[in-house]
Amino acid sequence: MKQQFTGPYTLDVASRTITLLGIEIPQARLTIVVNSTVGFVYHNIEHEPTADVTISGGNTIVVFPQYKDTDCETHRNTDALSIFYDDGVDLGKLIKDESDETQTLLTNFKTEVKTEFDDTQTLLTNFKTEVKPEFDATQTLLQTEFDDTQTLLTEFKDEVKAEFDETQTLLQTEFDQTQTILSDFKTEAKDESDETQTLLQTEFDQTQTILSDFKTETKAESDETQTLLQTEFDQTQTLLTNFKTEVKSESDETQTILNTKLPTPVNGRIPVETLGKYEPTNDVSINMSYGSFGMSQVVFSKGGAPLKTLNMNYDAEGNLVSVIPA
Repeated sequence: MKQQFTGPYTLDVASRTITLLGIEIPQARLTIVVNSTVGFVYHNIEHEPTADVTISGGNTIVVFPQYKDTDCETHRNTDALSIFYDDGVDLGKLIKDESDETQTLLTNFKTEVKTEFDDTQTLLTNFKTEVKPEFDATQTLLQTEFDDTQTLLTEFKDEVKAEFDETQTLLQTEFDQTQTILSDFKTEAKDESDETQTLLQTEFDQTQTILSDFKTETKAESDETQTLLQTEFDQTQTLLTNFKTEVKSESDETQTILNTKLPTPVNGRIPVETLGKYEPTNDVSINMSYGSFGMSQVVFSKGGAPLKTLNMNYDAEGNLVSVIPA
């Protein structure tokens, strides 16, 4: 991948020597050396004559040729240089590695969210399992109380019936015994009979009142139990809603972090998606052209047919400013 070396360096016009300090660049990777002050090319790997490049003591020594013209007489050792070289990094592989790392992060995130969701589902299922036995136990208790009440009521009715039958028998006996004095006793017997009927009616009404009160109490207890269960269910729903909101917030936050790691779109397209398929592993050949500042065009071809062309634009100082698909 093309890089610009900005220094430190020294220029010795008299000996036609440029020394790049602290860097070792083989001749095959030194692409171009330009005197930016006067606009003169000392070395261009694609045009003859090229400079003689050697490495010494961790530095790169560039000796440019003796030119036939006299332009170099106006050059000064303090002139600014523009130096470009190939650092040997495979751009396509670098992009693919970053894409693979992004995919791995996204996969790990999806796995974590799925695990949290499954745990929540398990907790909810366990909660429902705990509530169901309590609800069933309450229902059983209410049914038992209702059955006991029905039994007591039946027994009470049997007792009342027995007493009523006994009273009827007694009245019949007394009626038979007093038949001979019926004319004198009718009024007295009638009063006693009416009083007995009134007493029985009173007891019956009291029994009805007790039964009604019991039903009201049983209904109140049932309503209270239902309200309690509904409250617990609503609280569970609230907890689940809050959890979903937190998971959604974490998902959005993670997505934002992933978006900041994605490459910057070039001409409206993301390089990872645009260049991912143009690789040698897909039988695609890559041909590069170079201009005065460095690589000027990249052509991706397959079977001799062009697939994609990228044009590199530089500013007046030789800085790469844009990559535009043709």
